[in-house]
Amino acid sequence: MDETTFPEEVSSDAVFLCVRMSGTDGESHFAYQTTVGIAGHVFKGILYSQGPESMIMPGTQFHENPSRS
Repeated sequence: MDETTFPEEVSSDAVFLCVRMSGTDGESHFAYQTTVGIAGHVFKGILYSQGPESMIMPGTQFHENPSRS
């Protein structure tokens, strides 16, 4: 099987569709769904709101270049 090398970072236009999701708490939540193509592969995903930026848990870190191991 041929192994694909994926770029470390990708910049691309994408359309994000707002969708309503049913939560386990019985309430509706909003998320964004998208599909993009990278290196000949299709990636699909749903982005869920984690709350306002000010509500991010202390100690939470965002890494611009995570480990590729």
